[in-house]
Amino acid sequence: MGKAKYLVKRVFRIDYGRLFRTIRQTADAAGRSRLYIAFDMLRCAVRYTAAPADYALFEFWALTPEQRKTYVTRGVNDRLVKKYNDRSLWHVFDNKDEFNTLYAPYIGREWMRLSSDGFEEFDAFLSRHGCVFYKPLNLSCGWGIE
Repeated sequence: MGKAKYLVKRVFRIDYGRLFRTIRQTADAAGRSRLYIAFDMLRCAVRYTAAPADYALFEFWALTPEQRKTYVTRGVNDRLVKKYNDRSLWHVFDNKDEFNTLYAPYIGREWMRLSSDGFEEFDAFLSRHGCVFYKPLNLSCGWGIE
């Protein structure tokens, strides 16, 4: 998928509430105006296929164009996934529990999917680990982790 097609797809799927929150938080962290950050984010989306989360996480506001082009942004990652993986398995990269099941030997930690009928299993999991964290299946980039 070309950059233009990727960007159009992202525009229609974006969570604008989260976008404006990210712009505000990033502007505060960078000591720049929200307008500057919004336009720089847009420039980075077009030039580097950087999602707003990429921009904030990698502190793109502080990087030169030469540095920015070396980062594996969401768009770059999507292209690599599509280039080097069987199309029939792409869904695995968008589904945490499928990914964890398929790649369990390489993850390096125990995990479980919570379900409404598995309290005993969850209790045993907590007993083994004491401290755990929860990642929602439908969110990414650290959103919703508790």
